[in-house]
Amino acid sequence: MILRALIPVLCALLTAVPVAASAAQSIAFVDVQRILQESSAGKIARDLLEQSTKRLRNQLDQQRQELEDLQKQYETQRSLLKPDAREKLERDIVEKQMALRQALQQSQVELQNRDAEFTASILDELKPIISKLAKERGIDVVMEKGESGLLYAAERLDLTDVVLKRYDASKQKK
Repeated sequence: MILRALIPVLCALLTAVPVAASAAQSIAFVDVQRILQESSAGKIARDLLEQSTKRLRNQLDQQRQELEDLQKQYETQRSLLKPDAREKLERDIVEKQMALRQALQQSQVELQNRDAEFTASILDELKPIISKLAKERGIDVVMEKGESGLLYAAERLDLTDVVLKRYDASKQKK
């Protein structure tokens, strides 16, 4: 009697196993940071960012030098200056310090924004390449290695080399 009651349950379980097996998803990952570092577009973006950094650093160095010159002038002439002239020079120094601080903050924001723009642009170009590759290989889910919290994955799941080659090839065609 118990056996007869178990037969439908066993049949249901046996038919459910193939359904569960066919629902298994194929997963892969891409190391986007590596693509950003090694791709031709990533290298160009990094070079442009370095040029911007140098340009901004030169501007900041010039402002810093002007401030130092003003401070030296103040130190050497402080005792000789009339109170009004000394106060004006002190105000000029404070203004230059504030301007330098503001310029430094603006430079940092500008560099962060440019980096984010370059990264977003490359990611937009990578998405169709990754999507096409996933469809070709029957992959259901492609994760980004760094952002996904991926702690371990077999190397065979890494699509980075293929994506990198296809991305560089697509940039050469343009």
